[in-house]
Amino acid sequence: MQRDGDFPPLVGYDPTMHDEQESQPSSGGIMEIEPGDEKYLLSSMKIGEAVLILGAGASASSLNRASEPVKVGLALAELIATRAGLPYNGEKLTEVLSASAKTLSKKQIIDILAREYIGIQPSSELERLFSFTWKRVYTWNIDDALLNVKRRSAQNRRFYNGLIDKAAEIESIQQLHVVALHGDITKPEHGLILTENEYANWIKSDRHFWYQRAAQDYLAFCPIFIGSTLEEPILASELERAGRESNSNLGRAFLITPDSLSPIKKGALDAKGISHIRGTLKDFYRWLTVRMPSGRATKDVVAASSNFTNEILDNLTRDDLAAAQFLRQISPSRLRNLTASLAGTTKSLLARQFLRGSPPSWKIAASDIPVRLEGCSALLSALAHAIELGEKLFVIAGQSGSGKSTAAMMTLIKYVDDNPDVDLFELSSDVRSPKRVFSLLRKICSRKTIIYIGDLIIYGDAFREEIEELSGQNVILVATARSGEWKDRLARYLPEITPFTFQRFVKNDYDPLIERLIKYVPSPRFRQLSRPKQHQALANSNSQLLIALREATESQIFSDIITNEFEQLPDEDTRHLMLIVGLSTMARVGISREAANESYRLLGASRSYGAALDALDGIVSLAQNERLYARHELYVRHIIENVATFEDFSAVIKAILRTYLKYNIPIVRSVNRLDSQLFRFLLNHDFIYQHANRHGDRRLGRDIYSDFEVEFQLDGHFWLQYGLYLAEIDELTDAVDMLKRSIQAYPNNPYVINALADVQLQIAKNRPAYDTTTKAIIDEAVKALKIQDASRVQSDVYPIVTLANGHLAALIRHGQMKLAKTAAAEYFDRLQQLDKVISSPYVQSTKDRILRFVTLNEWK
Repeated sequence: MQRDGDFPPLVGYDPTMHDEQESQPSSGGIMEIEPGDEKYLLSSMKIGEAVLILGAGASASSLNRASEPVKVGLALAELIATRAGLPYNGEKLTEVLSASAKTLSKKQIIDILAREYIGIQPSSELERLFSFTWKRVYTWNIDDALLNVKRRSAQNRRFYNGLIDKAAEIESIQQLHVVALHGDITKPEHGLILTENEYANWIKSDRHFWYQRAAQDYLAFCPIFIGSTLEEPILASELERAGRESNSNLGRAFLITPDSLSPIKKGALDAKGISHIRGTLKDFYRWLTVRMPSGRATKDVVAASSNFTNEILDNLTRDDLAAAQFLRQISPSRLRNLTASLAGTTKSLLARQFLRGSPPSWKIAASDIPVRLEGCSALLSALAHAIELGEKLFVIAGQSGSGKSTAAMMTLIKYVDDNPDVDLFELSSDVRSPKRVFSLLRKICSRKTIIYIGDLIIYGDAFREEIEELSGQNVILVATARSGEWKDRLARYLPEITPFTFQRFVKNDYDPLIERLIKYVPSPRFRQLSRPKQHQALANSNSQLLIALREATESQIFSDIITNEFEQLPDEDTRHLMLIVGLSTMARVGISREAANESYRLLGASRSYGAALDALDGIVSLAQNERLYARHELYVRHIIENVATFEDFSAVIKAILRTYLKYNIPIVRSVNRLDSQLFRFLLNHDFIYQHANRHGDRRLGRDIYSDFEVEFQLDGHFWLQYGLYLAEIDELTDAVDMLKRSIQAYPNNPYVINALADVQLQIAKNRPAYDTTTKAIIDEAVKALKIQDASRVQSDVYPIVTLANGHLAALIRHGQMKLAKTAAAEYFDRLQQLDKVISSPYVQSTKDRILRFVTLNEWK
């Protein structure tokens, strides 16, 4: 059960601790840390990327309600053994608990623990830890020490019981999750982890969602374990699954205990990427206060990551700071200094990856690596004109792989260079509330401001409402969009916006493109061609820029290049990891390293995650938003659609979906924006249907949904996509059942109401007779759609289009021509009204269909 409070976390009891660890005094000086480790640890603390994991040693200096040192480890074991009438000879606590089970009831054990662990007086150093900003805090203890911390901290705290609460995403830098992994003695009715049998049961159940989240945090951030030997069974299991390797680029973890470890034990920890530091909680706090005497407030963390000045940040509230973390100022001069300092080999590697399809970054856009295509001049002029007109949104549309994102970033840098009175910011794509960020701009922006928001499709249908917050501000948003998505979906929500169309490269771009290829991409055959033949190689592609560059340098057609590359990966494990990242790239959001690792482990991989990732070097890369992406969606789409088996496709989707089981329902509201988009994409009925159909059996995809009927039974989006998939494969009766479950989970969802009515009309059309049952089905569907149409709720679907197509088709199929003609006239008038306010090919095609029916009696 989660609890909010303006007090800190929880600590007290770790069954694996030994008294000799706790009894050693802290050193008089500062902890000794290897220089490289200290630099990394301090850097992680400064940017708020440290996760604190507290074992019993962290409570050793706290006092119980009798003002005596908290009993942990062997001291607690002796207390319970004595109460059970058992002779005690230094056995571990878990052994004593098991042996005393026949003598002491569960209630008696809990009473002993409650007397010892309720009313803890936390030590000064434990309280003062919370003057620093943490990513998350976990404790393996069951006492209430952290609940009793009263000192004001840098963050608001929210408490979770690891045994009953689902995992949660970090909401903002201002909110600190404190998780009691083994339960909470103040709420024993929810369970406690006390014995090794209980450890084993939790491991087998795979239902300890916060331990799964902890393992992800271990990989994603900088974990600091205090007061533990890492012998706690569940954690050991989760850390093995996290699979960090000492020579990986996934950072380091730190273990702080008073032990003097043997070279073998230190080496074993180092092999897991864990650095041991000899010391206590008090020593660690002393080190922190020497290195950061004023603590580390959230304001300091935001300043380090966003380039905001202290003058600006000093005037912000806590809520403002929570919004500010999603906004980063882009400085062209800093970018140029950064690119100028790149070593030659580093720059060449970046260039080669970029020219082969890796996503662009500001660093690349500010360098001389990309070509300023001819279309960039027109783009710059159009942007300047939009800014002069005071427009709030400027959209750059183009085909996938056309270079529009790179062109957008290059053009923005150029514009700000030419107009030094303009500020440029980037909005993080995982922002929870763009509206709150746009409101913040009123406080921090006194000049003309450009906000680059990237791919517009990520922000969803409600983005128009978010933009309204910019009213009265001297701010313009710049976004990119695919031409097809703009036409089919985005334009209906933003009818007043005319996007700038970024065209494919032209002949004048050939020479600079060739120069970049020769300079950065190894291709002896291409280098040996004469310049006219090099021109011809680019011209032959007659396709997107990305494909043209690859085909020109490798003298093969694009599909063969990608097929060979995938098939030549070292093993099935590596191909699975490629598909994990690839599917996430197709979703346009990538996947976090920790979620990729968890998905990979769920597939039963034998190759280590780090080794598989190394084998994908140059194919998979870490983007500036700290998520993994395959080179480009064009590459992945070919592999998914033409090379990978459906079995692998299905297995990978299921593995990624299983990483969401730790979160509360509805999933899309419990995870960040990018992970929500990925969840939607993986369940998308049309995506799965098309892929199954491509493999010769459109019913293959049903297994993906049926595997999660229990786990996602309360998730309306899951049932919606399941129902739509069943409708696609003509299992209409089952589809209705699934869609009704979706409505039960999420009442009044316009998408589900529309989909259910559509399927009902299909069922009515397919019935053998126009009888009472058929009429009732039609009446129910028509009523629902008319109510929805009258509500004028904006969504991706038009109720009148569904109504006109489905109702008329059912009436015509059953020979009810008079009724059909009457309904057709009514629906045509409504479509005419709609056509005046929106431009939609669906509305127009439905009007045309009705006209043919009314005039020619044709229904096609």
